[in-house]
Amino acid sequence: PIMGMYCQPIFPGGESDALIHSGYRRAAEFTVLTRIVVQRWQPILCSMAISIASCFVEIYILQYHAKFLLRVGLLTTSFGSLASGAFLLDWFEDIGLCPSPSPYNLWGGMFVLTLGSFLTCIYVCSGDALEIASECIELSCNCIMKTPMLIFQPLLSNVIHQGLFYIGGFVVASIL
Repeated sequence: PIMGMYCQPIFPGGESDALIHSGYRRAAEFTVLTRIVVQRWQPILCSMAISIASCFVEIYILQYHAKFLLRVGLLTTSFGSLASGAFLLDWFEDIGLCPSPSPYNLWGGMFVLTLGSFLTCIYVCSGDALEIASECIELSCNCIMKTPMLIFQPLLSNVIHQGLFYIGGFVVASIL
């Protein structure tokens, strides 16, 4: 019978012979996994190139706009949490934006609203710490871009991580 992309041999001797020859099945499964990766090398290579390019773009953006990104990130997380908490506490029921009430809305809303209040306090009280943090990020990005050996770090890191991902996938698939 055909199973997936390979043929499973039929053993006339019964179940005991099938257990003896179960190595064939594992070898066939591993062959199918290898064939899939070999056939899909173009999307894998494309995803590696995109992730490497995004690493360089991220370093370039952080090099010049770290202060802006820090402020926007903190504002988004603090005010987004406040708005989500208010939404879960049915404050938007009058507008008609609130879904059907749930018993978890009250506890979830209180938690998210507390988290948003905490993040807003951190943002307001941070003062010069954001300036210092953004300058440290910008200086470290300048250092990365000016040091030849560190420029290849995103490339090497990505190749190693994706290589370990595929090797781990093969190991897990061969165990299963």
